Amino acid sequence: KASNTKATLLEAGCGVGNSVFPLLEAIPSLNIYCCDFSPTAIRLVGTHDSYSKSRCCTFVCDLSSKEESKIMDEKILQEHSLDDHGEGVDLAMMMFCLSAIHPDKMEIAINNVANVMKKGGVLWFRDYAENDGAQLKFDVKSRISQNFYVRGDGTRSYFFKVDELNALMGKCGLYPVNE
Repeated sequence: KASNTKATLLEAGCGVGNSVFPLLEAIPSLNIYCCDFSPTAIRLVGTHDSYSKSRCCTFVCDLSSKEESKIMDEKILQEHSLDDHGEGVDLAMMMFCLSAIHPDKMEIAINNVANVMKKGGVLWFRDYAENDGAQLKFDVKSRISQNFYVRGDGTRSYFFKVDELNALMGKCGLYPVNE
């Protein structure tokens, strides 16, 4: 149910905005920061018919770079064009984003997102799991390392173990909520 309470969301790895626009429509009190590695994806979000500068701020960002954490700080904590307080976002979302990042840089990516979240903020996370159907479709020639594969288009996919993912999130100060 949509709330009248103002909230801000960061969608890290937003792609072309497939979840951004339904969320903006469903929750009128939500403002969204959208970032992606791909300038083309960000351009497409910004030219979408439902894009509104008053509720959405897009920017290109390599989540796996320590140096580019400054971009997130500038857009979210300093400019805070969508957030009157500049304290960070209430919510963050990483949907099939982390799996495309090299395992050596995943902690950096999670930290970059965690660092722009308000204390008590919530991260919504969804990605590939070890032994799911997508992993089983890869042939052995596509394997880079254990649970890490390259697709025909050059993009990558990592398949997580639950304990491994929980440990990685915990290193970054994020812990699962058991309800």
